[in-house]
Amino acid sequence: MESKEVIMCRQLPDRFFFYVIVHRGSSIMRQWTKRNRFSIMIFFLLSILIFVSCGRQAPPPKEDFDPPTILSTIPDDQSLDNDINTAITVAFSEIIDPASVTNETISVREAMTDTRVVGDITYAGSTIILRARSPLQVLTVYALHITTDVRDIAGNAMLYPMTLTFTTGVKGDSTAPDVLQTTPERGAVDIGVNTMIGVTFTEPMLESTITSTPSPLTLTRDTVSIAGRIISFDGRTAIYAPFEPLDYSTRYTVTLSDSVTDLAGNHPLWSGNPYTWEFTTQMSDLDNTQPRVQSTIPSYDANNVSVNSPIVAVFDETLMASSVTATTFLLTEEQTGAAVPGQTAAIGALAMFTPANSLKCATDYLVTLISITGGAGISDTSGNLLVPNSPQGYTWSFKTETAALTVTKAGTGSGIVSASTGTLVWNGNIGTASYADYGTQVTLAATADPGSTFTGWSGEGCSGTVDCTVTMTAARNITAIFTLGSSYSLTVTRTGTGSGIVSASTGTLVWFGNIGTATYPDYGTEVTLAATADPGSTFTGWSGEGCSGMGVCTVTMTAARNVTATFMYNSYILTVTKDGTGNGIVSASTGTLLWIGNTGTAVYPDFGTQVTLHAAASGGSTFAGWSGEGCSGTGDCTVTMGAARNVNATFTIYTYVLTVTKTGKGSGTVEVSSGTLTWAGKTGTATYNYNTQVTLTPIADPGSTFTGWSGEGCSGTGTCALIMTAPRSVDAAFNK
Repeated sequence: MESKEVIMCRQLPDRFFFYVIVHRGSSIMRQWTKRNRFSIMIFFLLSILIFVSCGRQAPPPKEDFDPPTILSTIPDDQSLDNDINTAITVAFSEIIDPASVTNETISVREAMTDTRVVGDITYAGSTIILRARSPLQVLTVYALHITTDVRDIAGNAMLYPMTLTFTTGVKGDSTAPDVLQTTPERGAVDIGVNTMIGVTFTEPMLESTITSTPSPLTLTRDTVSIAGRIISFDGRTAIYAPFEPLDYSTRYTVTLSDSVTDLAGNHPLWSGNPYTWEFTTQMSDLDNTQPRVQSTIPSYDANNVSVNSPIVAVFDETLMASSVTATTFLLTEEQTGAAVPGQTAAIGALAMFTPANSLKCATDYLVTLISITGGAGISDTSGNLLVPNSPQGYTWSFKTETAALTVTKAGTGSGIVSASTGTLVWNGNIGTASYADYGTQVTLAATADPGSTFTGWSGEGCSGTVDCTVTMTAARNITAIFTLGSSYSLTVTRTGTGSGIVSASTGTLVWFGNIGTATYPDYGTEVTLAATADPGSTFTGWSGEGCSGMGVCTVTMTAARNVTATFMYNSYILTVTKDGTGNGIVSASTGTLLWIGNTGTAVYPDFGTQVTLHAAASGGSTFAGWSGEGCSGTGDCTVTMGAARNVNATFTIYTYVLTVTKTGKGSGTVEVSSGTLTWAGKTGTATYNYNTQVTLTPIADPGSTFTGWSGEGCSGTGTCALIMTAPRSVDAAFNK
């Protein structure tokens, strides 16, 4: 930040002139209390006197629509090893409205804990300085926050908030401060008699050592002390104003004590001896010109003027202080003509009126500076009356700012606040409205949102829960407090033969068996429930609170809610098929196989059920083995019912050989009722399944006779009936 400010206007570039007048003035205004309003006005007069003593013309007012921007900061963003006694300085592109500079709009916090640093803010026009009341922590990251509520004097807000960080070092400041520049400069001549004395230091100084009493800075002529005081200090530059104009053609000595220290308590380099410099004032000229008003505060026909604005007329030459009185400097309400009580003063080329109380909002005022030819009026030091612009003297008008109503919604709940007159414009929980008519009565009504309760008003004498009425004779700040209702319980019940998990998108369900509960303190909280079935189960749907189907279930917690989630176990089918030429029985260790032909089925509702199958062959058959689902061999087959299962059991029937032998001297043949005898000479054979019934019929050839059977119980000359439960051998005798 540029720190080489000087006070003597002939040495200042144009861009520094208003910095001295307005920036320094704003700094002292932020630190003086309401009972020092007269002192504040004196400072403004002294500041503007610099402008007049240099003979400059006040530029016409120019509308400002540009938002302020940040030019530089100390420390720099992301800088390291900063002094623990450092003063945080922010330089803006233009003059900042002091009302917008608060601990909420500009703050320093520890970055890790978000703990606010307690300190003091010094406002100096376009420069703001924050000083911690105790040293910062070593090796700690701090964050400087600046919100968009910071505005310039035209009311333009910053476009974007800003946050920068810096890190402290391990040591404090041990460097002795020194004087960087003085105004007037050492040995300067032809200095105006209305000059102020300025001294700029090489680093921020401890304010209490600069503004202490007696003053560390004194002005003398020879050995005579010149009365005055330090009227402004912005951290590095102090301004001393003599109470009366200096003498012409006179050498003056400025003395600065070594009692001043920097923020770390270091005394200056000249410790042990005072710091001094000299200057000489200009030669005097005869004055026979009437003083003219060059500019006014507020300006001519100004609108939206602060109710605490100073009333100042800036002349082109020094005034006779005794000519500025309560009868020559008047402030009245234009509509009623009522006079506004207050104090008057003249310092150099400035005439000032300080109202005893804040002005009324939204009110037109008339300022009159009396100038009566040959009579009373405001005059310069030579007795020349001011140049009038009306029969009464010099007059101008202005209108004060509208009355601003600010309503803040606070508390854990929510609701609506409406105004009977005008419209509250809301930004988050802060609503504002402006009233152009002085004394407008506004009734505020609060309506709580569902789930909340309006618990009362605070501020401006409002209390209780009934409507709040305020009279807009000044800015009003009211708070409406809304509180959330009691918390709301969500209960989820799991039912059905199956099992699964139910989760909530917000909050945590606490389960006791199949009942889960969660509590929600915020009215209107939306909770989405999701169901996930365990292996072997299926989620079959929701019920309760309007939920259904198998998707997610969303409930709004405006009351207690009860939801049911149903899970069912899956059913699995076991199919056993008997195949092969034989017969047999297949049995299951769990459940019962129901047979239709050679296919048996059983249903198992429980996932993971183990079933052991046992095969037993019927008489005349043998069990040949299993196939399917990993089963094989002829032992028992065990399957786990995690899905449908299909198993085959193969049975094979026994076979037996029938042998028929033809004997005797005759010939013939033997026929069988089933199968076919295969002959090899007089022996015929056929193979039959177990238990097959076979009838043998003898047929003798011509000339031969069948004489009978033998073997397997057959006899006689008829047919022979056999059952093939074993190998059989039969003889058939043919003779001639």
